[in-house]
Amino acid sequence: MTVPIVLAAAGVALLVFGALVLLRFPDKPGGTIQATFGGQGIQVSSLGAGLPIMVIGATLLVLAVFTPVSDRRGPSPEGGGSPSLVGPSGSRVCPDRLLEDVEEQRVSTVEEGVIDQTVLGPDQSLSGVFGIRLNDDGTPVGAIRLRFSPDSQVFKVGAVADATCTRVEDFANDTRGGDKHVLQNWDSLRLRLDGRSFVLRLGAGGGEVTGNFKGVAS
Repeated sequence: MTVPIVLAAAGVALLVFGALVLLRFPDKPGGTIQATFGGQGIQVSSLGAGLPIMVIGATLLVLAVFTPVSDRRGPSPEGGGSPSLVGPSGSRVCPDRLLEDVEEQRVSTVEEGVIDQTVLGPDQSLSGVFGIRLNDDGTPVGAIRLRFSPDSQVFKVGAVADATCTRVEDFANDTRGGDKHVLQNWDSLRLRLDGRSFVLRLGAGGGEVTGNFKGVAS
């Protein structure tokens, strides 16, 4: 409920109540109300108890008329989606919630169709958690968090989310099957995101981790 509506409702209620008091107790002593409007002092005295109440109600009605109404309407259906899914540039950024606790320099964005993109550079530690944002034609379709073990040359898939922040379980080791959370070096992970199938292939070598990301037939 907006402020003008509240003021108007309170004003009407006080006017009605003051009138009832005035009619019911016409001889009951009233009071004096002093106020300042526009630098001018105003004083209202009354022998009837209801009149001061009515003056307050009338004042609230005046305030309601001159109080601007705030526009609380939500985004229109043509706005392109929920605000929680839209960033300043208009792209969906929801998958970043999966990576919010990952160090910023250990999060990369890969575009569908990329080949041998550096995910972790030679100046970064290959061990520990890192994240990848997955884009298709510039639009986020998901995100994945992983951990690489240099000694065993194994990638461990921690979690996958789609563009709506929903955890995704529809993924698999496309190279050898088995545990979908375990990828040997240069294994491929098949994922189902945003109604499409993708393959992410990661490999470590030369002190860095690189990746390929492409859309495939379902």
